[in-house]
Parts: sequence; structure tokens; C-alpha cells
Amino acid sequence: MNKFDQIKNKILENEHITKIIKKLNLNYAQIESGYDIFLKIIEEQKNHENLEYITKVEIYDENTIMAISVPNSKLKEELKRKQFHILDEITKLNESLIFENKSDKNKKEKTKLDKNIFYWEIKNLEKNDRLKALNWLAKNYIKLFIKDNIYTKGIYLYGGFGVGKTYFLMTLANYSINKEKSVIFVNSSELYDYMKKNVEKNNDLNSYIIDKLKNVDVLIIDDIGNEKQSNWFLFSILYPIFTYRYNEEKIVCFSSIFSLLNLKKYWLKSKELDSIKVERLIDKINSLTNQIELSGENVRDKMFQND
Repeated sequence: MNKFDQIKNKILENEHITKIIKKLNLNYAQIESGYDIFLKIIEEQKNHENLEYITKVEIYDENTIMAISVPNSKLKEELKRKQFHILDEITKLNESLIFENKSDKNKKEKTKLDKNIFYWEIKNLEKNDRLKALNWLAKNYIKLFIKDNIYTKGIYLYGGFGVGKTYFLMTLANYSINKEKSVIFVNSSELYDYMKKNVEKNNDLNSYIIDKLKNVDVLIIDDIGNEKQSNWFLFSILYPIFTYRYNEEKIVCFSSIFSLLNLKKYWLKSKELDSIKVERLIDKINSLTNQIELSGENVRDKMFQND
């Protein structure tokens, strides 16, 4: 056996190459045409984690295969996030807050919590149980929209500081992105600051931002009620967006330290805001969402322990 035949045999004995041949059902001619490609793939396997692009095999014709370069899994996830996390320049997402890590698929713990109870009222649960509850809620809520393609009202999550509201919304956003649904996750006060600084006097940018906020698959507004009280922002920016999304059956989710009733009272106390418009805005948010109260011990240290 000559040296070239030895190399060919070594290539064909490689477990990864064997899987490729079997998966693509390659014939003899196609295999013979691809030894250089197979050798390159074997070399890449030694340094796979450090390569942004790796080689994949595609069938060119009945006698030939071809090599194509594709992103590795890490870069692929980054590109997916860039594609589906819309307006990420306004508010960043904590990417670690995801209900399921791929490496943990076989280690998932089944929660013993009664989902019928905590779906509408997540109160006074221990830290770990509350995070499990929020993870379950994010996963199953978005599953209706993504898997079953059923429109459901958004979630208005309210409670004190550090109880897990932003944890839930970020988990919801990350899960949606992983399922290739476009997402805008934005803190209400940061959105106000951005719009005031960049958009108010720039009609083109204003139209661009408003269009994104109207049409994204999942719009998430964190900490509503904490923004500067402004008729312009609440009623000229947010209200038309919420009205459009309500009419088009598009998901909007919120978090707040206020229940909707208390948010209305808070806004109505303001001398800056039009009381009639406040009533209309609260009614619109109510029509878009179901309220869930979240309470209990601060979980913020648990949420960001890996940061």
C-alpha cells in the first residue's frame, strides 16, 4: 500500500468524516473527489474552538463534492443575535440569562412547582424556585407564539427591586432570539434618553426607530414608570406604537415597580402629564397584557453571579 492510500484510509477511518459521508450518502466518486476537503476538516478539528469559520461539505454533482465555509457555533450565535436583537445600541442584553444552556440539556431539573398557581402570581418563593418559575414562564409563554403560532397577550410583570423582573424579561428576549424571532429589549428611561437626544429633531431617524418598535416580533419595555414624565414621549411615541401593536396582534411585555393601577395613580399625580391621555395609555397597556405580581427576597446576586 502506497503512502497516498495510507492517508486515504486514515481519512476514511476518522469518525467525523464517517459521519459526514453517511449523512450526505456520498457515493464512491464523490468520496474520491473530496480527500483534500476531508483532510482540511480533520486539521480544523484540532483547533475547532479557535476558528471563526469552519469547512462544511456540500454535494456539487453526482461525481463531486465541494467545500464551503460556515461560521462555527459561537460565531453563528453571535451573528444570530446581531440579526434578531434589534436596536441593540440602545440597551444591551445579558446573554447568560437564558432558561436553557445547550451544554445543560441533559442536566435540566424538573420543577415541582404548581405552574397553575405561579403563572399569575409569583409570590414569596425562595430564590431558586422563583428563578425556575420565571424560566418556565418565559419558555412556555414564547412557545405559544413561536411553536404554536398563537397570539397571546403580553405580560406586565410588577414588583419590588431585585425580585427578578428584568431577569424574566431578558430570559424572554434571549429565548426569542434563539428561536429566530426579532426582539427589542429596552429600558424605558434609556429609550426616552435616546429618543430625546437622537430622534426628536431628526425625522428620518425618528421614522426608522418608530418603525422598528412597531414591527419587531417581540417588544420588551423594562421598568416603565421610571422614565422622565413627558407628554411627548408617552403619548406621541409610546401610545401610537402600542396602538399599532395591539391592532396587529404583536407582543409587548413590560416590567415595573408599579401595578397598572398604581402606575395610573403615579402618572395622574404628575402636573406634566395630560390626565385623559394617561387613562387612555393605561387602558392600552392593560389591553395588551396580563398582569403578574412578583415578590419575595432579592435575587439579583443570584442572577448575575456569573457576570
